[in-house]
Amino acid sequence: MANQRSEIKGQDVSEPEFFRTPRIFVAPHDRQRLNDAMLFLCQHGFESLLERELNEAGVTVVEKERGWARAEPIVGDAIKLSLAELAFPQLIMTSIYELRGESVNALAQQLADFFLESLRGERLDAAWPCVFQTVAEVVGLGRRASAVEKAFGELLKKKLSRVARLAT
Repeated sequence: MANQRSEIKGQDVSEPEFFRTPRIFVAPHDRQRLNDAMLFLCQHGFESLLERELNEAGVTVVEKERGWARAEPIVGDAIKLSLAELAFPQLIMTSIYELRGESVNALAQQLADFFLESLRGERLDAAWPCVFQTVAEVVGLGRRASAVEKAFGELLKKKLSRVARLAT
């Protein structure tokens, strides 16, 4: 895999090719336009077993990386068992929506726009979960996710400070 070099706080850090096109997957709630794409998170190193299990269950994997696999419905696919019965996925996100950006700020802005649009007409009075999850084994991904989370929080505070305070 080709590597890209970048400078972080004076240190030369090698980033995996995964970072060349930064992206985030989000799972919209039932009020939003849904599609049938799904994201399956698994333990790093078990991606091929996850893919085989999904194929046997009737789900076609269209992309996989370290710690995850993405599936989209293909004509002729028929899921043969409940997704809850699968052994390898640690988390299944159904009806995902992918956000792509060239920088941390671009991703955070897209995420904030997506989130704020999903809140249109809603009122949040109680704590709500704000969860950013990454594959721990991918070097640098945790730092990038933390940076996106921080930038998203700052954007949210600027636009809806009351809602931002309720985030857990």
